[in-house]
Amino acid sequence: LEAIASHVLTALDLSGVEAPANPRLPLDDAASQALAQEELEAGAVLLRNDELLPLDAGAVGTVALVGVDDPTALLVMGGSAAVGLSSARIASVADQLETRTGARPVVAPGTRGDVPLPPLRSVVSAVVRDDGAGTEQTVALDEFALLDPPAEVGADWSAVLETAYEPTDSGPHVLTLTFAGEARLLVGGEELATGFREASPMVEGPEYPLHAVAHLTEGRSVRVRVEYRTGPAITIPGTPVRPGLRLGVEPVAERISAAVDAAAAADVAVLIVGRVTGEAMDADSIRLPGDQELLVRAVTAANPRTVLVTLSGGPVALPDGVQPAAVLHVWNPGEGFAPALVRLLFGDAEPGGRLPLTFPGDEAQTPVAASGRYPGADGVVDYDEGLLVGYRWYDAEEIEPAYPFGHGLGYTEIALDRFTAERIGDRITARLTVRNSGARTGKAVPQIYSSSPAPAGHPPQTLRAFAAVRLEPGESRRLSLDIPVRDLVAYDTEGTPSVHAGTYTFTAGWSSRDLVAASDVVVESS
Repeated sequence: LEAIASHVLTALDLSGVEAPANPRLPLDDAASQALAQEELEAGAVLLRNDELLPLDAGAVGTVALVGVDDPTALLVMGGSAAVGLSSARIASVADQLETRTGARPVVAPGTRGDVPLPPLRSVVSAVVRDDGAGTEQTVALDEFALLDPPAEVGADWSAVLETAYEPTDSGPHVLTLTFAGEARLLVGGEELATGFREASPMVEGPEYPLHAVAHLTEGRSVRVRVEYRTGPAITIPGTPVRPGLRLGVEPVAERISAAVDAAAAADVAVLIVGRVTGEAMDADSIRLPGDQELLVRAVTAANPRTVLVTLSGGPVALPDGVQPAAVLHVWNPGEGFAPALVRLLFGDAEPGGRLPLTFPGDEAQTPVAASGRYPGADGVVDYDEGLLVGYRWYDAEEIEPAYPFGHGLGYTEIALDRFTAERIGDRITARLTVRNSGARTGKAVPQIYSSSPAPAGHPPQTLRAFAAVRLEPGESRRLSLDIPVRDLVAYDTEGTPSVHAGTYTFTAGWSSRDLVAASDVVVESS
């Protein structure tokens, strides 16, 4: 207990936040709100910028705000330790844009985001099987939802639900399957989605729907089928955590069309999309769920001056061929989202984050997918990259990611030079100079990596040190970073540590794939 508590106390100490007398009371004071905003600004990562950001408030005409702007739909982490957000305290992006520019943006959501739809109202046939007793029965439902099996059915059960759905519109339809357990969704006999959930939601926070898109024709009936079993579902009495499922369907063409019209008529489009993550679920994909990919493709085609804002706890893969003018990743943004986003868009704050993980170009580039191990069998995927975790695997396989580990852009020009590395006692001391040659204050995050003479199977390079400094226009700073020689330790198959003798090449730059200087250091074995 003391060790666990020490983690919390250390975080409070480092952040300067005082623990409230009652931790469940909302931290709605001005200082807490300002901290939420500052942390988002410091962690947001500008992935791409084709000379669009920062926006000039005096020169920007009409702004189209597309995507999620509902405070209650902010994408946050869910689970037993979920942070509940109070919509009464969350500003809307539209309001913040109006305050900053003096003009109301044209709001056209285009998508509901990563949220479940209401259950489809339809005559549904459900064949429910008691997997323990081996018995089954047919139940008629008036909506596509089965949250409780018949009373006599045991804890382990399965079901097949079917209905005939007759669309009233032609075009893309989004389907959301919200469930705890294992489920497979088929439309017209074609499997569109499958997944596993322990719960949805897990105690608190957002639900974790499974999304699919089907292109349907008005008046042409199609068979919708869900195959379900309780499988990994858990039950926690007194909470929404229990087995069950519900399916929603709705057409999206009209909504996307309205968003496209708004974007096409605007000087700049701000498009907000994202994905929910949380405890009790595995990510089914790194792609945007539901109709959001359709929306991104349509809006970026309608307006080349589109800022894409992505919300997700992990990487997001964009549709093939889509390159918005700017891409800003804000992770799980929280209550400071709206004011921080507007400050970032207009350069009142600079995106301060750098990627702590790799953003692949598509799912086929990921280690488990490239090796054919994903989605695995029976919900089990083997991760056996060994030491080649994350960016190390991409380096070893010579795969070019969409955005590499360590990547992040700013709003000024920063150079790195005069890099040297040498061994001094038990440390490698690296020295370099960073210089702001731009016209704005900016953040420099130089990173130092090293290669190793260790045998095959070890990473081609490993991050050894980094620094983060703010520089005024024209300012230079000489930095010195120490890397303990013991950090170069490698282990053999028996677990014996050693520092392999040979030449280590230390490189410095701005990401694992943007290294601009090198220096060799000879190290004896130990």
